[in-house]
Amino acid sequence: MSTRDEVKDYFRRELGWVPEFVELLAEYTPAALKGMLEFRRGFMAEPPSGALSKKIKELIFIVLDTVANNVEGGRAHARAAVRAGATVAEIAEALVMTMYLRGVPTMEVAGKEILRAAIDEARKS
Repeated sequence: MSTRDEVKDYFRRELGWVPEFVELLAEYTPAALKGMLEFRRGFMAEPPSGALSKKIKELIFIVLDTVANNVEGGRAHARAAVRAGATVAEIAEALVMTMYLRGVPTMEVAGKEILRAAIDEARKS
């Protein structure tokens, strides 16, 4: 399997989609993207190799994406968090914490879309 395919398959498996930046980097800088993938695999390792569960890591990603107004990434991580065992209430509480740091607009811009993705994913279960 080529580096491009390996990286794309990883994101499809983990997040259910391939982010556009991954598509672009896979085409033009596959070696650099492979390095990023190895780094990501390291910090996403679950116990006992890693200290935090996948659920907690996905909640952290949701918060980071929300304060960065990264709606697409936040949606993907919200869906992944639900699949990893997070409840919609846990995701909502994490999103409320972003309002403390960045104000209500975080929910207006990204948070509501991210929460909607979590709700939709939870309804599938």
